[in-house]
Formats: sequence, C-alpha cells, structure tokens
Amino acid sequence: MRKRSVLLLIIFVVLLGSRTAFAKGKGRSKSEEKARPRITERQRQRTREAQRMRKRLRTDANVPADSNGQERMRRRQERIKQQVQKQKSRDEGRSKETEAESSGKGNGKGKEYKQQIEALKKQMNHEQNKHRERAARLKRLFEVAKEKGDDKAVGRVEKLMAKEQGLYNRKVRRSMEKSRRIKQADTPAKKNDENK
Repeated sequence: MRKRSVLLLIIFVVLLGSRTAFAKGKGRSKSEEKARPRITERQRQRTREAQRMRKRLRTDANVPADSNGQERMRRRQERIKQQVQKQKSRDEGRSKETEAESSGKGNGKGKEYKQQIEALKKQMNHEQNKHRERAARLKRLFEVAKEKGDDKAVGRVEKLMAKEQGLYNRKVRRSMEKSRRIKQADTPAKKNDENK
C-alpha cells in the first residue's frame, strides 16, 4: 500500500511538472524558441502592403468584366505599371535630391518640367483660396467692428488685413521666382541634349 501511494505520488508530480513545462513553451523546447526568427518592422510593413494589394485585387475580381476577363487584366496591369512608376520616381527623387544637395542647386523633387509647373499652379490656387477666405473673414470682422463703433477692434482688424495681404504678396512673389527657376533649369538641359 505504501509503495503504491509513493508511486502514485511520483506519477502525479511528473505529470504536473510536464504539464507546466508544455504550457510555458507552448509545445516547443527552449532551443526551438530561440531559433525562431523575429519579425522586423519592415517585414510587417511589407506584409501589410501585400495584404492591401491582395485586397485590391479581390475587389477587382468582384467587378464585372467582359467575356474573357480582359478588362480585369488590363486594370491589374495598369496598377502594376503605376506602382513601378511610383517606385522609379521615388528612386529618381532620392538620387536627384542627393545630387542637388551636393551641387547646391534645388531643381525640385525629381519631377519633370510639366509636373513641376502643375504642382506650382495647384499650390498657388490653394494659396489664393486660403487668402480669399481669410480676407473675407477679416472684411466681415471689420464691418462688424465698425457697426459697433469699436475703434480698437477696427484698428486691429486693419493691421491683420495688411499683414495677410503682405503674407499673400510674399507667397505670390516666391512662387513666381520658383516658376522662373523651373523654366530656367529646364532650358539649359534641353540645349545640352541638342548639342550631344
């Protein structure tokens, strides 16, 4: 009887100990845990991008296509081309930025001439809209202050209006200079290409 109870106690301890060992390692030994590679942040980012791509491709699969699925294939090819172009422009932008830093010239972000002009026009349009909104608000404040007869507020609003106009004028001047620089940077490059 005594031998049986000791034997049962030993079996119970062994089973209990092995159960906790498996629970800690989740079925793996310590050497296997150390050997498992850790996932870096870059790998996680790539995985997320791949998942997004798969999701986009799945949504394209839900779009009705013509008889042979040519429309879907065409869209997929266009998307791949766009991604390749984006990557190339990023790489060109990086190389031109480093080149510009070394030469001391700032020729933009590696975009072509037309793209730079378009970006500049878009930026100026945005600045004009902001200026119009601010000027309208200040004009309304000026009118309200004048109606109330608050001379201090009228003076402050006039100062703000002058400040906003000066800010806008500086931005316009800078964009005009930038436009000239872009045009000048483009013309010597064309002449050099023609001479070769």
